[in-house]
Amino acid sequence: MKLLLRRWKKEDILDQMNKGEKSLLDTDILSEIIKRANPRIIAKANNYLNQFDKYTISVITVMEIVEGWQKRKQ
Repeated sequence: MKLLLRRWKKEDILDQMNKGEKSLLDTDILSEIIKRANPRIIAKANNYLNQFDKYTISVITVMEIVEGWQKRKQ
């Protein structure tokens, strides 16, 4: 897995997911996957899961998702 220290755009991350390399998903992408509203994102996310069996996320993303759920009382 390559570690690149730059700000990724959503499209950059989606493109990286399709290149067959492991990707660290940020909160925005994971949120889109959870919502399952965008068919293009869902297709790419499913392809990624078929190849790597799981998503790779940071502890910061976990905390942001948990915080968002707590604010919505879910």
